[in-house]
Amino acid sequence: MLFTEEEIFHYFAIVALAVEECHSVGLVHRNISSAHIYVSKDKKDVKLHNIQPACMKEIRERKFNDKYLGEHYYIAPEVHETISIYDKPADIWALGMLLFEMVKMDKE
Repeated sequence: MLFTEEEIFHYFAIVALAVEECHSVGLVHRNISSAHIYVSKDKKDVKLHNIQPACMKEIRERKFNDKYLGEHYYIAPEVHETISIYDKPADIWALGMLLFEMVKMDKE
């Protein structure tokens, strides 16, 4: 077992709070995945990395570039359909995929 249920809940809650903080200042992460979650060797610290600072201006001005970031399975369906809809709900989708991966990875 890679992580206990308690650890999964704890790590996911920290990541979700980090995303909430990003959203509260107008930042959309746009690249949430397990590849950007770092857990310290002692399993006490969790960090969300690869935040794209340029996205802050994009969400405020509702201007988006013509490409999307992120791992294929973490990208929300609406982003695949229309790239210009990469907004906060797309990060929420990615969080759900992250939680699914954490639980599934733990069962293997």
